[in-house]
Amino acid sequence: MTFPTGGSPFVIQPALTAIAINRRNPTYTLIADNVMPRLAPVGTKHFRWLEYAPGMGMTIPDTQVGRKGLPRRIELSATEHFDECRDYGLEDAIPVDDVSQAAASVQAGGFSIDPVARSVEALTDLLALDREVRVATVAQNPASYLAANVATLAGAEQFSDFVDSDPIGTLLGLMDQMLMQPTSITFGQAVWTKFRQHPKVVKGVLGNAGDSGVVNRQQVADLLEVKNIYVGAAWVNIAKPGQPVNRQRVWGKNVCMHFTDPTVTAESGITWGLTQQYAVAGAVKYASTRQEASGLRGSTVIRTGETVRELVVALDCGALILNAVA
Repeated sequence: MTFPTGGSPFVIQPALTAIAINRRNPTYTLIADNVMPRLAPVGTKHFRWLEYAPGMGMTIPDTQVGRKGLPRRIELSATEHFDECRDYGLEDAIPVDDVSQAAASVQAGGFSIDPVARSVEALTDLLALDREVRVATVAQNPASYLAANVATLAGAEQFSDFVDSDPIGTLLGLMDQMLMQPTSITFGQAVWTKFRQHPKVVKGVLGNAGDSGVVNRQQVADLLEVKNIYVGAAWVNIAKPGQPVNRQRVWGKNVCMHFTDPTVTAESGITWGLTQQYAVAGAVKYASTRQEASGLRGSTVIRTGETVRELVVALDCGALILNAVA
């Protein structure tokens, strides 16, 4: 690596360093948009959504009409909720010297990097991870489901017990509790590792004795008759600033099952969870810059963000297994 004569290497911001050494979650490991899909953006932060009574669409009134009678009149009721999208954003300050030194380094045939572009990328990655954590927190919260649709496993029930546990039976039993059969099952990475090796799963998929082999996501989807199998593989550092890194899986040791309808709106249709988005001039995510006086020659401040609200709208359209593995 070379730098201009008499110059010094521009200082890469901490977030950019993280990119340079590739210590970040690749995009394909983030599944928040699959678990709580984004709705079409709205032009105001405030919105309403309707919660329909659980038995409304399944309680049949008397439909027979006499020769001179009138059809029975029914009333379709729903509880109206008002909510608003929330702002999430981050900033980074890039000294003007960093930008000019980077340009000079490129001209001299040295290391090529655009500090501003890399800053936007780093901030966007952190915001995406923050959303992943928010969605995972909601999805792994028992309050996001009917009590009958939540199971906590222990001991021989856990999928890590290859002798006594029954992963397929456990999943199918909870699936039958849901109002709608799930369209997706989300495994925490630790659970998926054990599940795909479990002898009863291997036997059910591969038709062998279950003593060898592993199964893949599509095979499990076919076995359980769901559209999608998601694996929560993202990592997050939960240590406070200045403390040693404490890296944990975002999706823990749990399994979530959801019925998701991608055609719903906040006011119609049924789905376990969704994400409402607020857009300005049609844009949901944005990056902006401004100048400030920090540094001898000033700095460019990069700001990125989005305005969203994650909601659970149908508790009975999901199920949760806690502590699925030891």
